[in-house]
Amino acid sequence: MAQRLCASERAHIETMVEMGVGAGEMARRLGRCRSTVWQELRHNGDGSTYRADAAQAGAEVRALRPRVPRLAADRVLGDAVAGSSGEPLEGSLPNLARRVAALREVLPRVAEAIADGLSGDGLAGGGYD
Repeated sequence: MAQRLCASERAHIETMVEMGVGAGEMARRLGRCRSTVWQELRHNGDGSTYRADAAQAGAEVRALRPRVPRLAADRVLGDAVAGSSGEPLEGSLPNLARRVAALREVLPRVAEAIADGLSGDGLAGGGYD
């Protein structure tokens, strides 16, 4: 997981914004990914100004916000990823990756079957009479 920017990095960004340094160069000087700097400027700047103290305060508030895991919030997705066995989503990342790969393979066929059923082309056996 990527580390968040610290207060001193934000102060450096503020100084470089005042100097007119581009985001790519800022990232190089900070040893950070360019997308991290772009995202920081987008969230906490207005294109020509950036305030490190306000950015840091906002980051600290966002870090305290409670997080709800996506699979816990979306029961349908959680059940689909857990599979028909209903086993919990514990385990290794490769096991989860295999489940995701299987879902990616099956979901287009499920969507096609649903679309066929809705259009009246019917599923095997006819449909509703």
